[in-house]
Amino acid sequence: MQKAKKVLFSIAWLLMAFPAKAQWNVSNYSGTKLATTPIIDIIKTVTYWLLAIIGFLAIIAFVVSGMRYFSAAYTGDEDKAEDAKKAMINSIIGVVVALIGLIVIYTVDAFLKGGSVTTSAPKAM
Repeated sequence: MQKAKKVLFSIAWLLMAFPAKAQWNVSNYSGTKLATTPIIDIIKTVTYWLLAIIGFLAIIAFVVSGMRYFSAAYTGDEDKAEDAKKAMINSIIGVVVALIGLIVIYTVDAFLKGGSVTTSAPKAM
């Protein structure tokens, strides 16, 4: 039940961006010095940055846990070796989750635009 609540909360959180996109009209703010970039592009750029950071941290965690495993194997400590194996598995799961998140973002973006899935990097602001 808790897991279902978390999933529903995450979906609701993601859907909160769509009403903001519907209300955004650049012509209303042309006289101000506000950014003219659509809010959905800003959200996508932030999401890409977060996924890149998560992937980078997961790879760093994998390298560190590999070093811990080699250290435990050198000293012969079975408990530390087992902990390092678990950390390696968790870091691999982190990389997979980050990649799945990127795939989901590309796919949802393509479906919402009504086009095909592209693999180009986000535009710099």
